[in-house]
Amino acid sequence: MKPNERGIIYPDFCYKGFSNEKSSGGSISNTRNPALLRYFSLYWDKLAIVTVGRYGFNIGREERLLASAGVLSGIYGDEPPREELHGSEYGKRMNKSMADASITLMNSEKGKWAIHPLGTDFRLNEDDSIDLSIAEFELIRCLPVPSSDTPIDRVLDFKIKRNSELLALRASLDELYLEIANSNDVSRAKSVQVTKLKIAIENLNKVANENWSQRILASRKVAVNLKSSNLASSTLFGSSVAIATEPIYGLIAGSSAALVSSLNISLQISPQQKGLQCGSIDLSYLASLHKSDLL
Repeated sequence: MKPNERGIIYPDFCYKGFSNEKSSGGSISNTRNPALLRYFSLYWDKLAIVTVGRYGFNIGREERLLASAGVLSGIYGDEPPREELHGSEYGKRMNKSMADASITLMNSEKGKWAIHPLGTDFRLNEDDSIDLSIAEFELIRCLPVPSSDTPIDRVLDFKIKRNSELLALRASLDELYLEIANSNDVSRAKSVQVTKLKIAIENLNKVANENWSQRILASRKVAVNLKSSNLASSTLFGSSVAIATEPIYGLIAGSSAALVSSLNISLQISPQQKGLQCGSIDLSYLASLHKSDLL
């Protein structure tokens, strides 16, 4: 990957387990969908789909187009021994195998890759997680994504033509993360960077409006490790401390207060995946894509 590029790792499927007094088991569900594919293709330079052994992953026309463009690739986790594991234990091990393969890739190119959680039902096992003091950034209904019927090649064309707006958004996010992580005065650190971020979001939405007849305003959440910051010692264990809520007006025309776009920042103790060697842990994912977000 080139020095200024970023990648997102996304699972091909997710195992969801259940357990009650009478029985236990689980099911495997495909976690891919057209909206996510467009989101990832637009905001990251590389997309790695992680899967396990014999399950492989089936790619359609859009995935083949992304692969031929050098955007999409596949990585494989080791398949658990089926003869030794049964039921929910086998499913949990598949999730872990995909997580391990993702961490290996992240550690091979530190600071380049983010992990999309393994589906909405994914939860870290206690043995595979560690409690860290983090700053959590949440962009709510801020990031424009073309509707699912927009051809994927048009998404790539937009990415080339509007590269400056997309890079401005990435740079403003990075600067805000660094300011918060390295500062002892959150209010002072965030003021200038939040203003720059809001401008970048507004500019990107403006050009998206000019190019797409329908769009989705996606939400994104990022966790940054505060291990090296004095802020870490001020975080309250077992609680979340809100440090900023910034509304961003004008992205949703005629919207009510409940639908307004916003940037939220909080300090908290949160379980994160073990094994990452990166200076910061970047967990970026699509938090919501509801019909109400379609503009």
